[in-house]
Amino acid sequence: MVKSGNLFVIGLVALVAGAPAYGRSTDTSNTTFIISGGMTIQEVAALMQRKSMQATATDGGGLVAQGWGYEFDVTGYNCNGANRCTEFLFSFGFDLPNGFPLDKINQWNASQPAGRAFLDEDDDPFLDHTISVSGPEDEGAFYEGLLLWLNALEDFDEFLNKNQLGV
Repeated sequence: MVKSGNLFVIGLVALVAGAPAYGRSTDTSNTTFIISGGMTIQEVAALMQRKSMQATATDGGGLVAQGWGYEFDVTGYNCNGANRCTEFLFSFGFDLPNGFPLDKINQWNASQPAGRAFLDEDDDPFLDHTISVSGPEDEGAFYEGLLLWLNALEDFDEFLNKNQLGV
């Protein structure tokens, strides 16, 4: 007779032993998934620079980038030990003298497919957008996400200007 605790250990060992190694493909339910390494922040900077944007590494491992008249931050998420990340968060904050109303932020979020808006502790509006990549071969997908980000940022700036109160 096997104890239930041993079944857990046996199941866990089987799960770990069957887990794919980094960079390999695995077949699950007749579908092949590629375990990929994402991109480094340096690769992201190079992609942005190819589009005539400035992108400078920060001490924290992210980027400060400039495009379309905005200077914004880029931070990598879901990174592996080789500093390759599968998600990059683009973010920009607007410093408004009187803050911005939450109901207008909710209005933006309910009507826009790209660019999530939120307020900081001073009620200043921020916008962010995540771009997902599986590897350097995703250059086209990265550029599509970058264009979505820049358009959302420009549209949000216009939205703020139209909806500021008491300025």
